[in-house]
Amino acid sequence: PYPPLLAVNNPVAGAEDLILLPDRVFVHPTAPLQLQAPQMLMNWTADMGQFLDWTIRGVSPEGIPYSYEFNCTVDLEPSKHGPAVRVSFHNRQKPGQWSSRDTTLVRGPSVVSATKNTGNMGDSLTNRNIVNPLTQMLQAAGATINQIGTMSQGGGGKGEGRESWAAANFVGYRNVMNGSPIVISADNPSNVNKNPFLFPATDAQKAANPAMCFLNTGAAAEKSYAETQTGTFYTFDFRRYLDQQGFADPDIWSIALAWNDGTYGQTPAQYIAQIQYMVSQIKLACPNCIVAIAPYSHAYSSRERWNTVTSQYVRNVIGAFKGRQAEGIHIIPSWALMPSDSAWSTDGANITRDPQTGSYTEPRGDNIHWDSWGQKLMVTNILYPFFIWACVQ
Repeated sequence: PYPPLLAVNNPVAGAEDLILLPDRVFVHPTAPLQLQAPQMLMNWTADMGQFLDWTIRGVSPEGIPYSYEFNCTVDLEPSKHGPAVRVSFHNRQKPGQWSSRDTTLVRGPSVVSATKNTGNMGDSLTNRNIVNPLTQMLQAAGATINQIGTMSQGGGGKGEGRESWAAANFVGYRNVMNGSPIVISADNPSNVNKNPFLFPATDAQKAANPAMCFLNTGAAAEKSYAETQTGTFYTFDFRRYLDQQGFADPDIWSIALAWNDGTYGQTPAQYIAQIQYMVSQIKLACPNCIVAIAPYSHAYSSRERWNTVTSQYVRNVIGAFKGRQAEGIHIIPSWALMPSDSAWSTDGANITRDPQTGSYTEPRGDNIHWDSWGQKLMVTNILYPFFIWACVQ
């Protein structure tokens, strides 16, 4: 009676029972959080998980217990539902059990008066019309924002959103782009064939992190110091990046990568090792910087990529950074917040409209890059709640 549950027990045992949600979820100061239930699963089915019964439960600020059942999207409002929420699903094909995840809703202020240095690191999704709109929202709330980055971003502003880059490019494991080598360069403005984050690895760096010190030969897979000790090795050094560029230390920094990592065949182990190394180097250089990791979601039509690779990236991010809020390290669950089937239009291109009803058909976009509405949702509903909260920490 129900579609078959696609097993994802290899290599993660019991993955079909897991809910991908971090310890905290940041909520817009004046709007409820919209949680996309099927996207919190490690396995996306063709029917969007219709055989699952989802619930949220908790106790309201007035001390009244509540429980809501839903199937796809639910609004969570801290003033109504309280900060502590349990998200659960009952799989009708496993009638004897529930899967649950406890999380905390965190809401920042609607008005701030801080001055903050901010940076956004990522791929084309960060590059395209994200940095300046985010800055403008923070400024409208009263913040003074100094953008950090060597890339001139699409839509204006400076950041480190780099088209077609993966974590492997940032750390120097992959040094080729569009058939040409990525060279080490301090140029500002930079471009996708230049890396301002790599510096000659010191003896101490090679000893401490040999697997993250790489040759620089323009290869798609550079050898590390752990593999060979012959040659000159380079490593991601955030302190030297800031000093060389003359940048102030950032107060808030986000890292948003996932799609290109899968395209380049990065295993979940490689991906999380590279993300962890970047975060560790950012925190080493700037201990007071508040860092967020935000692996991006895919369109639902890309569920095969999600099922085989990206959901493991996300699970590893949750595992690696779980419980580290006191260190100033957080997770933005963009995969659970960006609606996976309505943010990839072509912004009105090639519409075919029925003259009688006014309804129309429109081809989907490339299923990677959000349309203008999706970009606005990413800034307003997903990034802004974290950044406005971080402005007062």
